Amino acid sequence: MSEQVVRLCQAVGYESAGTIEFLVDKQQNFYFLEMNTRLQVEHPVTEQVAAIGENEYVDLVKAMLWIGAGWGFPEEIQQMRDGHLVHPTHHAMEARIYAEDPLRGFLPSTGPLVPYVEPTISPHVRVDSGVAPGHVVTPFYDPMLSKVIA
Repeated sequence: MSEQVVRLCQAVGYESAGTIEFLVDKQQNFYFLEMNTRLQVEHPVTEQVAAIGENEYVDLVKAMLWIGAGWGFPEEIQQMRDGHLVHPTHHAMEARIYAEDPLRGFLPSTGPLVPYVEPTISPHVRVDSGVAPGHVVTPFYDPMLSKVIA
């Protein structure tokens, strides 16, 4: 599948990060669905499983910024382009932490985050967060507090 992704990107001249989606059947046949020329919100899961060394992972946002600045590909991405495809080393999942009230139709649960404690970060646990203890959740923005990728 990854070889098909490389060939597709070469065929259309695409040189940046993005997402190509496939369906896979029970016999492991895969079928192209779509190509998104942007990062998906789930891109941290890809980064978490795409090891390029011991506890060293691909940074897709860095790659997009480098390419957009005209600096070309970061070295680890260039190695993939040269045929050293990154193969997943393990599985990962993403959990989104929201300040929502299910009894009120999942409307934002407003007020200060007291207490707010994030899990311990390690090579296999990543936390993407934009809040801290005492942060006030308002009804004016998305109530997602953080994402835990492990």
